[in-house]
Amino acid sequence: MRSSPLCVEKDVRTRIGKAAGVFQWLRNIWSVAMDWVPEGGKRKSGRPKMMWRHTFKEDLSEMGVSWHGARRVASDQCRWRGLIAQCSSRNGRNKV
Repeated sequence: MRSSPLCVEKDVRTRIGKAAGVFQWLRNIWSVAMDWVPEGGKRKSGRPKMMWRHTFKEDLSEMGVSWHGARRVASDQCRWRGLIAQCSSRNGRNKV
C-alpha cells in the first residue's frame, strides 16, 4: 500500500511543526530559568536570599559578559554549558 504524495507532505509538515514546538519549548526553559521570580517576590523562610540568577550575574560581570549576551548564549546548549562551566570553575563551584 502506497501513500499519496499529499499524505506524505502533510505528515512531514506535521512532524516539522511538532519539532519546532519542542525547540521553542527548550528555548523557553532557559528563559524561565534566567527570569524566574518567586511568587510574591519573596522566597520562603529558611531559603537562601541569594538566588542562582544573582550569583550568575556576578560571575558574568567578572567575565565581562552582559546579561543580554548570556540570554543569547542560552539558546545554544553547547555554548551555554561552556559559559556555565567557566562561571563555576572561576569560583571553585562544581561544574554542571
